[in-house]
Amino acid sequence: MNTLCSPKTIIEKHRNEIIPQTEILIILYMIAFSIFNNSEQVKKYTNTIGIILIGFMALYCILNSKNILSPITVLFTLFTLFSFCSIIWAPVKDEALRISKTFAKLLVMSVLIYNFLASQERKEVVLRGFVMAGIVISLCYILHYGPAGFISALKTGARLDAGMFSLGDVVDILVLASLSAMWFAFFRKRWWDLLFVPFMLLAAIATGTRSFFFGFFVGLLCLMFLFAKGKWRILSILIVIAMCFLGLQILKLPYFGALYSRLSSFAKVFSDSSATDGSASSRIQMIKWGFEQFLKTPILGLGAFSGQTVMSSHGSGIVVFHNAFIDILSCYGIVGFSLYFSMFAFPFFVLIKPALQREEDAVIGIVLITTILAMFMFGSECYEKVSYMVIVYGFLAAESVRRRQKTENGNT
Repeated sequence: MNTLCSPKTIIEKHRNEIIPQTEILIILYMIAFSIFNNSEQVKKYTNTIGIILIGFMALYCILNSKNILSPITVLFTLFTLFSFCSIIWAPVKDEALRISKTFAKLLVMSVLIYNFLASQERKEVVLRGFVMAGIVISLCYILHYGPAGFISALKTGARLDAGMFSLGDVVDILVLASLSAMWFAFFRKRWWDLLFVPFMLLAAIATGTRSFFFGFFVGLLCLMFLFAKGKWRILSILIVIAMCFLGLQILKLPYFGALYSRLSSFAKVFSDSSATDGSASSRIQMIKWGFEQFLKTPILGLGAFSGQTVMSSHGSGIVVFHNAFIDILSCYGIVGFSLYFSMFAFPFFVLIKPALQREEDAVIGIVLITTILAMFMFGSECYEKVSYMVIVYGFLAAESVRRRQKTENGNT
């Protein structure tokens, strides 16, 4: 075969064009799954971008002989295989097969994105993808509802939804995008990124989703603590707490009465047994049902995506427990729980020491992992693509730390 016409030669010749185009496709893919995830009619756009992206990255990684047996590949493959195995004992085998296929697709996409960006040492593409997705979502809300719609939502406490969005996905993206933009400003001195943060936070508040307040608080607390130095870290924690307290006082104003009432009613469910909140009470009840199911099948779980079986036995038509920890624990047992959360634990423990030393990549890696795990308390993000982009970045940052340590050890 003429080497001048071989695929590898062609890719090397056009390397400077292919790499940035693939990075743009990754960002477009993140934007697409963020805004088109709740409509079957427009999901085709996400799928089309995904197929093209897979083709680009697969060809590049194969022809450049990249090692795909990375930790993310091994851990994600083991969990996906366990999910397929659980079909054997799952009560609803069609649903178990469907979700296992979804995990298989996420596995392929995550591993290819990881290997492509790791080979180029371009992990910040994921962060730019979060920021761009957050900006696009904010613009969609502004264009769809206009300023008057936002003002009305803040006043009445109504939950805005721009039709094609899934509120859970939107809030996750907006929180991660805001924190990523703040990281770019603090560590890379790209202060203009902060201009977009108020719009993203306003869009998140307009959704009326409680997980936003908890997730953003945890993420901001983590970011400020790791950004500060020495004794200033304690002060940074106090500043974040003071900012949140001030925010709550503002929400207490009559103008935001309905929104504050929604938040306070949720908190009272935990502190006052006589208090009621339809949404919060039902979620707490679902968590109890899920944990009861885990105690019945603690090792292997009930089977992939079997929450609907538990729910239907209690007269509910909901198919997930709205708590990712309980979802994984009840459906996959201790074995699946360990495999799944090892994808967060592995990069976390690699990054935590350098993050405390203010290494930039490690800091945002810890912030993203901590934030998404905090938001797991309020939703089933374990089935959403955004969670796997956090996992991808976590492993990319961990690999960057490993390479840097290897280089430093080689120079000593």
